[in-house]
Formats: sequence, structure tokens, C-alpha cells
Amino acid sequence: MSIHLFKLTKIVSEIKYIANSIANDVPTYAYPSIRDISAWQSNMLQRVDDWAATIPQTQSPNDYIKLTCELRYLSVKMLLLRPSPAIPNPTSAILVACHEAARHSLQLYEKLYKSDLLIYDWITLHGVVFSTITAVYCIRAIPEIAREVEPEDLMEGISVSLSILSATGEHWSGAKRARDILDDVGKSTVRWLRQSRRTSTQRPTLGQEVSNRQLSRVNTAGNTRSEQLTAREEIGCDASTVAPNLDFFSGIQLDLGLFPEMQQHEESYGDATNVDDMLRTLFNDFIPSGMNHY
Repeated sequence: MSIHLFKLTKIVSEIKYIANSIANDVPTYAYPSIRDISAWQSNMLQRVDDWAATIPQTQSPNDYIKLTCELRYLSVKMLLLRPSPAIPNPTSAILVACHEAARHSLQLYEKLYKSDLLIYDWITLHGVVFSTITAVYCIRAIPEIAREVEPEDLMEGISVSLSILSATGEHWSGAKRARDILDDVGKSTVRWLRQSRRTSTQRPTLGQEVSNRQLSRVNTAGNTRSEQLTAREEIGCDASTVAPNLDFFSGIQLDLGLFPEMQQHEESYGDATNVDDMLRTLFNDFIPSGMNHY
């Protein structure tokens, strides 16, 4: 099993070097330049999947070792598929696969947690937070995912993360702060999903809009513009939502507005498209005081 994990480490090194490198100039003896980054990503994904398919089989007493390998596989998959310096704007299909990996990762952590097999070390802390942030990020960034995810299912998954972080907080107090921030992010996202569904169901169809406009010409002649705007706000619409068949999620962009609730903690967390910046903020409490930053 250790030999198999070392094989994965070689794949991780290439992913970090190519996808996450911020230096454009590389020495001649390094990896060759990648002409088609999408083809490289697809090839790496296949290599990671092949590695997972050949995880050595173990007997029941060693389930922890096998689950650890599966968690490593999912973390590498998220590392490959999430936004990176080389691929800052992944396609929707890529982020859908990334979200699935994050969701599955949280399910495995829950299995370890409920079986009393979870070790509360740095790798567990980082893995739980990374999986949760990645899952929520994909939900807020990709319309297809937001349409499919049920708010209750999301809250159930985040509750597992909060429980693990609470238990980790018994060892490291900084984990409690990470838990509080993820709690805010989770609750805000659940409210956002519920509001989006209410808004989308309240939107009239094209035929209804025509009828409404005809009735409006007859019945609202005495209404002022402010009254009409007030009535429109009451059903959750504005000028940008009047177009027929407009999907609520179509306007979601990868910008700082994806995680506004993190601003209440009065710390800069960088560009919201950079998951590392958000993770770094969550782990600030683990940096020793007086440590030099380079």
C-alpha cells in the first residue's frame, strides 16, 4: 500500500508543477512545455483514475488503509480539476466532476468519523476543510450543480464537516474558528439555494407575461412607477428578470461575490476563484506567531 501511495506522489508532483506553477520560465531540464493544457489535464485525470482502480485490495481489519487511499485519490482529483494558475477557468463539466469528488470525500470522512477511525491530524483537518470549500465553491459557481443540489443535502454534508472540526478543536483551538467560518458559509449557501428556487418558481412563463402585460395596461393605468416597482420587488423580480424563460443561475460569475459572508470575519481572503486563498484564511490561526513570511 505504501508503494502504491508513492506512485501517486509522483503524479501529484507533476500536477503541482504544471497546473499550479506560477513561474512561466522553466529550466531546460524540467518538464517539457505543455502545448494543450486541456489534453494534459485529461491525460492526468486518466492516470489518477487508473491509480485508483489498482488500489490493493485489503481485508476488513485494514479498511482504514483502503479508505485513506481513496481519500488521497479524491484530494488529488480535486487538486487537478479545481481552478489553478494554468487553468483559471475550468469548464462546467470539469467542475461538476470536481464537485462530485468533494462530495464523495466528505462521505468517506463521515464513514471514518462514525466508525471512530478518524485521526485528528493536520491531513484530516486540511482534507475536511478543502473538500467542504470545494463543494460549496462548485455549487455557487456552476448553474448545473446549483440546480441539482438540494439545500437539505448540502446542509447534511456540511454538518459532518462541522462535527469533525468540533472534535478536532479539542486538539487544536484554531479548528473552531475554521468551523465557525464554514458554518457561516454553509448556512448562507443553503439560504441562497432556497431563495433561488423560490425566485425561479415565481417567474412567469412567456404566455403568462403576455397576459400580465395586457392586464397591466388595463388595470394599472393609475399606478405610479414606484408602486409598480414595489409590486415587482414583492415577487422577487427586478428589471433583469423580466425576460422570458431566464434561468436564475445563468448570471452567476466566478467573482468575489461568491463568498460575501467571509467578509464579516474582517480578513482579506483574496480572489474567490483561488481556493487556496480561502483555505489560507481558514488556517491563519495555525501559523505560529512571530513566524517569518517569505
